[in-house]
Amino acid sequence: MKRVELTAEAELDAFEISHYYEQERAGLGVRFEEDLNWILERIGQNSLQFPAFDGVTRRALLRDFPYGVFFLDEPNLVVVGAIFHLHRRPESWRRSPPRKAR
Repeated sequence: MKRVELTAEAELDAFEISHYYEQERAGLGVRFEEDLNWILERIGQNSLQFPAFDGVTRRALLRDFPYGVFFLDEPNLVVVGAIFHLHRRPESWRRSPPRKAR
């Protein structure tokens, strides 16, 4: 199992999305967090099961929410750079692409 790390930008994405859903309906933000944690665990178990989005960055889709988790796959580490709504222009997630760990 690989270690999964979120960049500061991805952590902020997760917080803002969860907060938005919780404001929409009590408990919905918690459901988003559960869905996100589930996909992060799957990424850690087998990151190569998710397709390459642009040749380098991979994308995993949440089950119940219209979001993708964009990440770089390294030998013992996965770096999540963004959690992005799928109805937005795909190129715009690159505001701060994930960097390889040193």
